[in-house]
Amino acid sequence: MGILNNKVSISKIAEDLGVSVSTVSRALSGSGRISDATRQRITEYLKDKKLVPNTRMKKYTDVTTNMVAVIFPDINHISVLPYFYHVFFSIYNYFSIRGYQVFPVMAGKENMENVERLVEQHLVDGIVLTHGNTGKWIIEYLQKCGVPFVTLGSVNDPEIPQVETDDEGASRDITNALIHRGLYRIAIIGGEKNSLLNRRRYKGILSAHVQNHMVIDEEYVFFHIESENSAEIAVDKILSGRQDCILCMDAHICLDVLKALRKTKAEIPADIKIASLYDSEFLDQWCPAVSCVHFDLDALGREAAKLLYRNLTEYGAMTDAFLGYEIRMKESTN
Repeated sequence: MGILNNKVSISKIAEDLGVSVSTVSRALSGSGRISDATRQRITEYLKDKKLVPNTRMKKYTDVTTNMVAVIFPDINHISVLPYFYHVFFSIYNYFSIRGYQVFPVMAGKENMENVERLVEQHLVDGIVLTHGNTGKWIIEYLQKCGVPFVTLGSVNDPEIPQVETDDEGASRDITNALIHRGLYRIAIIGGEKNSLLNRRRYKGILSAHVQNHMVIDEEYVFFHIESENSAEIAVDKILSGRQDCILCMDAHICLDVLKALRKTKAEIPADIKIASLYDSEFLDQWCPAVSCVHFDLDALGREAAKLLYRNLTEYGAMTDAFLGYEIRMKESTN
């Protein structure tokens, strides 16, 4: 029997084995999550019957839906809500007037099924990842499947189209502004130490100290502060060490620090100054208002939409976008 007569459809394989067509497709393509036992079962079926799956190499972009997904990570702090709100609606506004439907999707390491469903059922033409740290597992999956996507925030891969913000420059400039106000003993509170974003922010802080011939006191540098309890421990140590200022590396950390300071009855800015490397509408509503780095979130979403739209419609190489920032010094550092 010639090889052409050995062809078998994916639907026939699925019917014979009592599994779904998408399961067979994932097993044959090597993409998506599937158990080793199921993959081996399909492989042995083909081998025993000397069959060849009737598939052709088809690009993901061969099919169009005029739909775009915006992927959000699991939201674990209220301070990030304004970020996702502004980003989503700027993306929505850009695509909707061009005939696309846009919808949000929650996804993370524990719920990849949402992304897999989008891709396997080809529900969207492209995807915007709203956070570069959403997870390499999602990025690798989209790359493997050939799905057009862009990321907001830096990822350590020059092949991935991304909209970057100058976090290193912003961190350097706000640190310089604090030092020029006579705040020489600056405590630093951050989240995950090894994330690309925090490494860039810390590099900017270090750069400002070097420019001013100063050395950071590492005793008052705190990473992996991800809860109100851990923020309270850091704040107690900072206050006892009589530091001039607390520089928070993100808005949600700053809010936890502000709550911790309120419990200690410390007065801002009389007893301690405070600033944030990222702003939030919640920080603006705090009294006194917090000095921070401001990024144009509407522009961030719009640039991401532009990059993705260009790829979907012109099939051209997507170039990265690099956005600026504004240093906003407010009452918390007066």
